[in-house]
Amino acid sequence: MKLSVRDRPLPGESFAGYLIRLADYNGRRTVNELLGPIGLDEKASLFASHQQAMEHACQLIAPMINYPVESLVNHFQEQFINSWVFNETRKIRSITLSQPRICIQCCVQAEEPFIHNHWALLPVTHCTQHSSVLIDSCPGCNTQLEWTFDIFRTCNACGLDWHDHTTEISNIPFWQQEFETLLQINKNELLDWLDSFCEKVIKSARPLDQYHDAIYSIPAQTTNILALVKQAYDPDQKQMEWPPEGFVKARRLKLQDTINQHIRQDGFALALGIKPVDVTSLVQSNLITPIYNSPVVRDMLFNIRDADRLIKNVKVIDSCPEGYIEVSAESGLLGLYDAKYGQLLSKAVVDGSVYRFVYSNNLNCIYVEKKRLVSHLESLLEESCAGLIPIQRALRILRISRDELTALIKNGTLRLGRHSSTANRIIGSSLWAFINTSHSSLTRRQNRLKSFGIR
Repeated sequence: MKLSVRDRPLPGESFAGYLIRLADYNGRRTVNELLGPIGLDEKASLFASHQQAMEHACQLIAPMINYPVESLVNHFQEQFINSWVFNETRKIRSITLSQPRICIQCCVQAEEPFIHNHWALLPVTHCTQHSSVLIDSCPGCNTQLEWTFDIFRTCNACGLDWHDHTTEISNIPFWQQEFETLLQINKNELLDWLDSFCEKVIKSARPLDQYHDAIYSIPAQTTNILALVKQAYDPDQKQMEWPPEGFVKARRLKLQDTINQHIRQDGFALALGIKPVDVTSLVQSNLITPIYNSPVVRDMLFNIRDADRLIKNVKVIDSCPEGYIEVSAESGLLGLYDAKYGQLLSKAVVDGSVYRFVYSNNLNCIYVEKKRLVSHLESLLEESCAGLIPIQRALRILRISRDELTALIKNGTLRLGRHSSTANRIIGSSLWAFINTSHSSLTRRQNRLKSFGIR
């Protein structure tokens, strides 16, 4: 099949825009009408943002316009292969938009209007030729623009003719100037700039959310992109919020009533003033229930308000009470019992033997009743000794030298694992028995405990 009008792509033209123009010249309203007869029924938005779709389409289109496949692919390839366009580690991995944007001035003034490939880049919000705002929806009825031939002339929803619209003219914004300057002079600095830019934009879209998912690209249904980017650099203005669809993961959409309170393990730990690893103990003790559970703790979702509730459940006091001991996540006391702060915090909160400082807004430091504290720590050490203890941890528990530890192993007081994979680990039961029968001989351990007010 050959097309009647076999127009070639223009310099700087986007691939999706070229398909629309080619369809228009050949009497087709949409890209589907143009490509359907040759077996392509994908939406034009796919061709706007995916290299493989572009290359596959070029292989089928080139014979229709009597143009070499390689030449057609090469013309558009730069839009997709630049390293800065896509980055797996960015908050927004691809800065290429799949929705159309146009400069009305270009559409009404150009002899042969076309959609420039740079208009698909997220940091580009203005036409550099006319200093006019790129629109992604009709200025008359706010309907999102579609990849149809009407895009060069009118709104296909309300019929507004672009000739009848007064274009908004403004200075090229600083973010676009910075982007275009770095694009020319410093690609490495551009990558860092884009990391920062994308993080600002993703937060701008959901300004009330506690944390923000990484996304592949700006959702196809997103409009008012200029306002989205502008808000990213002006957080003091009244905050708009874009719909969560596409900006948050699907699992969170099922919990929309609390979507602004969703937070991951690291953020939840920060709110409590504890380490992320300590959140596990709170979950295991049923003090905290994830709103989205997962075998991997870092993939769990929590409600930030649960952190506030847990903090308020701990009684406050203006100084450490008599008979209580101050403990924090950094306390060396924990190492003497092979305990984690979260484990102790969980036990103390459950039995109510804990206070926090009256002016503290988190749980990074607590006061625990001495007898309960010793009981909790000994219980945790016993639990730890139910398994194998690495050499380094055994040294920290016993507060002895490596030579002293070696002597205890040689005389059979402490026993090593029997298999080659456990030969550098001590059988916990032998360590537990030694502590309970010979604790008075562990002078350095005893002195260390006394420094914390124990024994």
